[in-house]
Parts: sequence; C-alpha cells; structure tokens
Amino acid sequence: MSALQSLPIRELKIDRSFVLDMLANPASDVIVRSTVDLAHNLGMRVVAEGVETRDHYNRLRQLLRTSRRVISSRFR
Repeated sequence: MSALQSLPIRELKIDRSFVLDMLANPASDVIVRSTVDLAHNLGMRVVAEGVETRDHYNRLRQLLRTSRRVISSRFR
C-alpha cells in the first residue's frame, strides 16, 4: 500500500482470478469493488483481466459506471 503513495503509479490491475470468481464469490466481488474504488479515489486507471463473459463485463461496467474511463469495446 505504501507504494501507492510513493511511486508514480497510474494504473491498478485486477487479477483474472478475482474477476473470474467475482460473480460466484462475494469476497472476490468486494475485493474487485474495493480495488476499483481505491483506484478511482487515487485518480488511477483500472485494468481488469479475465473478462470472458457478458456477465463479467456487465458487473465491471456497473462498478465503473461513475468513471470517465473508456471500457473496451470488445464486448459491445
């Protein structure tokens, strides 16, 4: 966490294991949601790996709805 303050980090990446599990595991969903909130509050971009289904895409889009960040057009 201290690296988030001291290093010039512009992007936080969410590991695919959390993304793939977030629909079935409430703890993973909380971790993804908290990571998105943390990144946005620090002015960082969020990258989520492992978006393989429309349901994953929709959940991430819901979490990012207040963001001005561009979501990949791959699933549009």
